[in-house]
Amino acid sequence: NPLVALWASASGSVGRFTLAKQRIPVGQRAFQASAFAAVISQRLATRRCHWCFVVLRKKALQCGACQFSRYCSRECLDSDAPLHALQCASLLKLRSDGFSDDVDVETVRLALAVLAMEQFVQNATALASLVTRRRRDGNEIDDRKAVQLIVDTMDGRLDRRHVQQTLERVRGNAHPLYLDGVTCVGSGVFPEAAMALNHSCRPNVTPSFDPRARTLAFHAVVEIPRGHAVECAYIELFQTRKRRQTLLSTGFGFDCVCQRCTEEDTKQREDASEEEEEAQAMERLMRLVEAGGNEATQQLARVTDEYQAVFQRSEEAQFALHTAEMRLAGVRRDWTRVIEAADTLLGLWTRCELPDSYPTTETLHQQIYWAAQQAGMSERAKVAAQRVAEIRRVCGYPHPDTPVVLDQEGP
Repeated sequence: NPLVALWASASGSVGRFTLAKQRIPVGQRAFQASAFAAVISQRLATRRCHWCFVVLRKKALQCGACQFSRYCSRECLDSDAPLHALQCASLLKLRSDGFSDDVDVETVRLALAVLAMEQFVQNATALASLVTRRRRDGNEIDDRKAVQLIVDTMDGRLDRRHVQQTLERVRGNAHPLYLDGVTCVGSGVFPEAAMALNHSCRPNVTPSFDPRARTLAFHAVVEIPRGHAVECAYIELFQTRKRRQTLLSTGFGFDCVCQRCTEEDTKQREDASEEEEEAQAMERLMRLVEAGGNEATQQLARVTDEYQAVFQRSEEAQFALHTAEMRLAGVRRDWTRVIEAADTLLGLWTRCELPDSYPTTETLHQQIYWAAQQAGMSERAKVAAQRVAEIRRVCGYPHPDTPVVLDQEGP
């Protein structure tokens, strides 16, 4: 990583941070890290190769013992074999044991993959420099159950305390594996990235995963001047300051003092008493999107009127409202309304001074492309496709010029 330098705060209040050693232009790779361990997403476990992450074809290979791991070729199976052998019994037990519905099995599998890699390279301290944080969200019982499962199925080769610490480190330091702004294929642990890149609610880099090299690259989404911090976002950006602060405090153990949070502090301090009303509006919107259909569209109009004050004062609520409008318009095939809602969302994003080229904006331009194609608006679809390709190049996605393709479930 020749463009950046890793520093540490003398007081310890900031910890480690990364600075640009020279100007980093938009689209330039600022930082890259190799995966110590990476796992396929739980929802894609039957559809993609567990080693190279490509979509599986008819002749996929499956482990006969755990009946979980799948591979696209003998080459991928052989590449993963030494690591899989250490995890196979645990994966079988993980499939058959009953965890609560909200347990994050993917995180447990990633912790298992980290432990297997530590044994394979004979280095149990590989992640010792990563921050650990004890879980405090009411699911500690599931954590203890997962730790016991791993210890039991690995024939007592692992210390219980080390397994617990590994699970905690993984939960606080894992990165999602995005092939583009839409497709997340799993999660991984990249120690160099976890140690070097801090969070900002107005980030200047975004990650992209290369499954062939098993690396995570961070490309500049805005120009980074020499001497400025290189920062990514740990969470979704279009949320209120209070919601972002809560997620960062409970999930990562710090209070964000980035420029955006500082600017928004004074604006939102007086709205604390209205938070419950906003939460109710957001929940109503979520239920409407899940329901779909013409009745949901009619109810959306009533919710808009009922919570008009909420939508006027909260940009997060506005974002949720127009997202609901866009999705429901897609269900009823109102392509013009889909495009209008997506344009409104892009305007809200810009108003918050967030990067023009970012996974969220790529997704919105994909929505516009899809709707314009359906509506026969060829010029608008062409412009949207060009914008998607441009964002993909800036963000460093592996195949920026491939045609715009959405999941079969729709946008």
